[in-house]
Amino acid sequence: MKDEENHRDIKELIFVYNVDSDFFSRVVDFAHKTVSPGTYACSLCRITHGPFTMHREWADFLQALPYKVSFQYKDQWKGPELAEGFPLVLLKEGKETKVLLTASQLDSVKSVQELIDLIVL
Repeated sequence: MKDEENHRDIKELIFVYNVDSDFFSRVVDFAHKTVSPGTYACSLCRITHGPFTMHREWADFLQALPYKVSFQYKDQWKGPELAEGFPLVLLKEGKETKVLLTASQLDSVKSVQELIDLIVL
């Protein structure tokens, strides 16, 4: 019973990118992000990643969080249907999942630090 109670209290931040997970989509995504970053469809990716890797400030923030962090492509999202579209930042506590940041909120974020400030719980 105690393990079950602890499991329900675990918090998880879930980041769902506005990109599909198949190889072709990821290649096109990389090219688009590199060639025309201003028109790139995934604001979460644009904010947190450069052309090749995650920004150091973002990686450090994620490592310092006291709970689980996971990343999914939009075609991997198995949670409830969400009208907000993608990308999304969600908080899962036990069996309940709530939206922390919607696609429109993420679209207005201009920097890694601004995103971190919005996520700090």
